Amino acid sequence: MDALALRVSELELQALQDVESSEPGGSERRLKDALAWLERVTPVVRRLYWAVKEAAPQFDGPDRTALDQAVGALDAWQSAHSRLHETIAETKARELDP
Repeated sequence: MDALALRVSELELQALQDVESSEPGGSERRLKDALAWLERVTPVVRRLYWAVKEAAPQFDGPDRTALDQAVGALDAWQSAHSRLHETIAETKARELDP
């Protein structure tokens, strides 16, 4: 796992721990805050993904490898974001299903 993907994973873990350790009754609010932050950051990640992906072919050697790893990490972020929305939709559907 490259350093960028590892750092993203660490940030995700920290966010989950913060939600779990929040005050009683406040976890739902904290989760909503975390989701709102994710929604604000995701468009930036998408723009960064395409900028790096387009620039990568212009480089060789270690720089190209680093850019390819960055593209992989940003792609993983977008996949995780999509899975999160799928999970939220499934959870809401289960809550509505008697």
